[in-house]
Amino acid sequence: RRRGGAEAAVFRLTRKLVARDSQLAARSWPALGVALAALVLGAATDQLADPFRVGDARIALTLAYPVLVAAAVPLLYQYLVFSKDHEASWVLRGLPSRALARGVRRAVLLSYVLPVALLGAAVMAWQWRSPLHAAAQLGVLWLLVEAAVRLAEVQVLLVPPFSRPPQRGASTGRASLTAALVTGAGGGGVALQYAWGREPLATVALLLGLLVAVW
Repeated sequence: RRRGGAEAAVFRLTRKLVARDSQLAARSWPALGVALAALVLGAATDQLADPFRVGDARIALTLAYPVLVAAAVPLLYQYLVFSKDHEASWVLRGLPSRALARGVRRAVLLSYVLPVALLGAAVMAWQWRSPLHAAAQLGVLWLLVEAAVRLAEVQVLLVPPFSRPPQRGASTGRASLTAALVTGAGGGGVALQYAWGREPLATVALLLGLLVAVW
């Protein structure tokens, strides 16, 4: 119960600090801007086709979208390190590392990733006229995001969130390397989806493989 209370406290504090720090929002949302741009471009140029029905270049941005969303996660974690309310980070010191990581994870997913993921699923469901296929693609996206979160949580353990004042041009070195790793691994996953996406059993196998990889 105590661990759950600590996790909930981290979650509430993280969401509160994210909401009140306009500079943090200005740094964080552009990380997801590339994914949103790919979504809009795909919908406008017929490159957001249903990968469960189409196997050509028209699915290029459909497959790129979940990878771009997942690749933004390590950068979001890095941006949380810098805050104008950094003096309040003492509240997080001494908390169990598991509770800290899980609380920040919930805040990042609910504040940033979930709205973008649901928007993408809604656009795809409308474009494809198939909510079921859009939900399956959302599942692929979410599993990639969960894998990215596992890697990004190392950042929380090394440098607590909100522990440093904002710095112009602050380095994102470790986060950028993690994002590159996520992009490479995610690209391999969507390549398999491109090859086997129209085979129902292969799609199930891909989802199960991603699930095993994450957990």
